[in-house]
Amino acid sequence: MNSSIGYPDSEETFQANMLYKSAAVLGAESVIKPQPYKTAVAVSTVVIFGTIAMFTYPVLLAMTALGVETSIDKFRQAGAKPFILAAILFIWLMGGGYLLARYLGPLL
Repeated sequence: MNSSIGYPDSEETFQANMLYKSAAVLGAESVIKPQPYKTAVAVSTVVIFGTIAMFTYPVLLAMTALGVETSIDKFRQAGAKPFILAAILFIWLMGGGYLLARYLGPLL
């Protein structure tokens, strides 16, 4: 617990968040009655992605803090090329991810 402000540390918050989400999955299990392995996959997915988030959120916050001091003039100075590249990469990643999940996922 961070005693200076009375709020839990970020690690404690993420651990509690993973616990609550795992409990929600297990609670829903009795209602939807899935196969047992599907429940195990759901709980492990919550834990794995919660752990990944615990390490990536501080990095994202740091990057956001760097972006906060960026002014609109810097965007105008850079021109449209970085935005076009970002849009192309976004479409590539979203489309590629969809195609992998759609066609490669069933093979696994």
